[in-house]
Amino acid sequence: MVVPKLMKAPVYVYYELDGFYQNHRRYVRSRSDIQLAKQKGSESLDYCTPQRYFNGNHSETINPCGLIAWSFFNDTYRAYTSSSGPEVEIPISEKGIAFKTDRKYRYANYTPEYFNPIMDSSRGGFNLSVLSGGATPAENERLMVWMRVSTLSRFRKLWGIIHEDIAAGTSITFTATNRYNTYKFDGKKSIALSTTTWLGGRNVFLGIAYLVTGGISFLLGITYGVMGW
Repeated sequence: MVVPKLMKAPVYVYYELDGFYQNHRRYVRSRSDIQLAKQKGSESLDYCTPQRYFNGNHSETINPCGLIAWSFFNDTYRAYTSSSGPEVEIPISEKGIAFKTDRKYRYANYTPEYFNPIMDSSRGGFNLSVLSGGATPAENERLMVWMRVSTLSRFRKLWGIIHEDIAAGTSITFTATNRYNTYKFDGKKSIALSTTTWLGGRNVFLGIAYLVTGGISFLLGITYGVMGW
């Protein structure tokens, strides 16, 4: 891709999925926050089914359990740029991509058990390791981002941050390790770069929603006004 104008750091690297329904009721409930935070509590793991026990063995409880963690996005990316010489890799950091409250309170520093021990190319799903962003829930901010489910079937999630300016006209080549199987559900995936302003990031959906809601309210106001006249 060619950057059309100067992108000042930090530059955010997003992956986008289309056709993935994270908002399905059973999917949304399929997790255990008590387990992720390693807290004592009476919360049942029943909602984690069918990803509660490894291969159905009740002596091998999956931790973290549930469909959300099980389907953890597992593509990885590297970015390169070149001007006149050889390609130079652009560092992409995963530090600071998750909410501060998630990093501080919601994920504990423990070793996962029976969590995606076998990588299956027929579906998505990552384990926790240095490759995926960290070996424990507390270290893996990409897992934290994934665990915050999206309300729409087309969504972007933050994968990393580039802490350097990217000049206009810069040609960037991304190499992707294609692991996440979107073909099974006829979905699509892509990658995007973005920056933020003092107003925040770009969010077309909210703008459209506000305009539609405002337009409907305006028309209803005129209608009721005419009827009341």
